[in-house]
Amino acid sequence: MTSAVPCFREVGTGPGVVCLHSNASSSTQWHALMNSLAPTHHVLAPDFYGAGKSPDWHSDRVISLADEAR
Repeated sequence: MTSAVPCFREVGTGPGVVCLHSNASSSTQWHALMNSLAPTHHVLAPDFYGAGKSPDWHSDRVISLADEAR
């Protein structure tokens, strides 16, 4: 497994909200929504491996959803 850690954006405090970007996108997809929710919510938006500011997936196997969740 790769030792590289994905990047994520985090704003606000309060109940948690996780925003997952679509394929071939990044957490910037959620920038406006995150700013709107920040006063009342703790919002996390990861960049999946190979997207946005996250590193590429470097492994001899295909990445799984479980890998993305770690």
